[in-house]
Amino acid sequence: MTSKSSRGTRRVCGVVGSVCASALVLLAIQGSSATALSAQPVPFRASATGSYGSGGGNGVEKATHMGDGDLHTLITANLPPGFTCAPGSGVPVRFVQQVEHTAANGDQLFGRLESTGCLVIGGITHLHGTETITGGTGRFADAEGSLDVVTTLDDSTDPVNVSGQFVAERTGTIWFDV
Repeated sequence: MTSKSSRGTRRVCGVVGSVCASALVLLAIQGSSATALSAQPVPFRASATGSYGSGGGNGVEKATHMGDGDLHTLITANLPPGFTCAPGSGVPVRFVQQVEHTAANGDQLFGRLESTGCLVIGGITHLHGTETITGGTGRFADAEGSLDVVTTLDDSTDPVNVSGQFVAERTGTIWFDV
């Protein structure tokens, strides 16, 4: 009788084990889908001001879903192929920036900004570009999105070093776990 009970218990455990394994696999699949599907598209708007110089810029930013925070960029510049400026309106330039937006709580949003414009040495330059959101930290860890960015550079105070002040406006949509 003990051996029957023992075999019966093994059979039940075997069946339960299979059911448990199947349930765990199903929960894992549903859990990963639920996580992927919990990211919601939300409108994003940000205004930033700060200073820039050779290689980068730093500023303060007020952004939806982030509050008052900081903005840091690493910049490379080159001549954009096929982009021209009207005579006397500046030199064609393309900026590629790695961008870090830091929220009031310390969470970060990362992006890659490509913008073009006509660089006016010693004056005002208007740039237009697209920032592709590439992730972040905290609640922005898996963030994605696209932002339209309009930037005004003013290097009239230090045209020799091509440094000065900037104002940037961002609008678009980002996806993250809200």
